[in-house]
Amino acid sequence: MIATVVGLRNNNGPLDFGLYSSNYWLQDRGRLVRRRVRLTDRTATCAMNVPAAGTYAIAFGRVEQGFLGIPLEGYGFSNDARPVLSPPSFDACRIAQRGNGAVSVRMTARN
Repeated sequence: MIATVVGLRNNNGPLDFGLYSSNYWLQDRGRLVRRRVRLTDRTATCAMNVPAAGTYAIAFGRVEQGFLGIPLEGYGFSNDARPVLSPPSFDACRIAQRGNGAVSVRMTARN
């Protein structure tokens, strides 16, 4: 699975990606894959090996976090799901991986 994030304010620092299944969405124990990537031209691209065909969701954010653990800048979710007083649900962020084919996910950072 290839995840691309656009719309970042700057190239400062890395961006963390997490791939999750529906079990334990956004919890450390539920993260199947974690990647930290550098930014180029305010864009981040991350390749993740998906364990098997199924339904997954991606969350990304900068390392530095503020109040309530929300990243201070450059965060988001697959399907560009928007948080409203809490993180979006797994269903709002889910993407399907069928077979061994590559899935490309394009997301926009919330700054």
